[in-house]
Amino acid sequence: MELKTINNYDFNEKRVILRAELDVPLDNGKIVSDNRLKANVSTIKLLLEKGAKQILIIGHLGRPEGIQEDKSTKHLVERFKELLGEDIFFAENFNVQVPDTKIILFENTRFFDGEKENTEEFCNSIIKYGDVFVNNCFSTLTRDHASITGVAKLLPSFAGLRVIEEVKALHIESKEHPKVLMLGGAKMETKLPVIKEMLDKVDKILLGSSTIIDLLKAKGVYKGNVIFSYHDMNELKEVADNPKIIYPIDFVCSKSKTAEDLTYKKLEEIEEGDYVLDLGPKTTELYKKHLADAKTIIWNGPFGFYEIKEYAKSSEEIAKFISELDAFTLIGGGDTEEILKVVDVEDKIDHICIGGGSMLKLLAGDILPGLEVLKWYTKMI
Repeated sequence: MELKTINNYDFNEKRVILRAELDVPLDNGKIVSDNRLKANVSTIKLLLEKGAKQILIIGHLGRPEGIQEDKSTKHLVERFKELLGEDIFFAENFNVQVPDTKIILFENTRFFDGEKENTEEFCNSIIKYGDVFVNNCFSTLTRDHASITGVAKLLPSFAGLRVIEEVKALHIESKEHPKVLMLGGAKMETKLPVIKEMLDKVDKILLGSSTIIDLLKAKGVYKGNVIFSYHDMNELKEVADNPKIIYPIDFVCSKSKTAEDLTYKKLEEIEEGDYVLDLGPKTTELYKKHLADAKTIIWNGPFGFYEIKEYAKSSEEIAKFISELDAFTLIGGGDTEEILKVVDVEDKIDHICIGGGSMLKLLAGDILPGLEVLKWYTKMI
């Protein structure tokens, strides 16, 4: 089934409800990073070029409990004006009468009853403002919320440019070999489905953080402490001995989970009471060797306890290394993106996914509700 995109629809004189990427970090009402807002600009400008009568922007900001002033989308109005060069009217709710202003920004959808519950009443309160629906919010495609799936079922609906870009970037089968998958982070429950799905699609898998510890534990060769542990050892054993998985040869350990008692140990030297908090320098060099000839690199999740600088070294070194390679680099997850910022290589990465969760779900071969409802979804990955 073909992708229904904004490229192949006549928006002339149409009122467009745009589900946008709005979930930016704020500090006392000030935007810390506007990357997500920028992800909407090309879609909005194309809609205007196609003659859209009005663009009505909806979306969420944070995880509010009821109405919270610090999570109001009104904080985004001024920056949106600067990015678009257009006046913007801020609508406080979905009952107000909006003016003829080209761009309307509505209040945080999660302030209202019916958004998460995806109620017909709330969906109807939204669609009365528009003629068509465009979803440009890749990061929330995993959600079955009113502003994502509910509205899409009631209006002609299309994928925005950012959603198209993300899905194409994540079409791993179309990418060049050798392909290397790198996974870190704390949650093995989100990584194991990806490992299982991608074993037949990539050439090597490099793991770090809790993902590698869980597999070493499943193999019966890890004696140290575990910060996060996966519940099903038998499921882990199914993949633990796959030759595509490259195992570390040394680690950075601590008994206190601080930098005060940092030590470097081989796997067989790790003892009860030790926490593994990063990959060791020899493993970092080993991983570089496996990455050196890669043509496609996919990475989600830091390799260590990166919040403490001493345990961010492997992730930082590998981020710098892959940024210089002649390979297609695809990075996802807020923590991984933070590593790129620290070593200042964001501009050298080919594609940074806005939604790490949506990225993992798509890589795992899952159906995303926000895509399926657009009536084009096929298992592309």
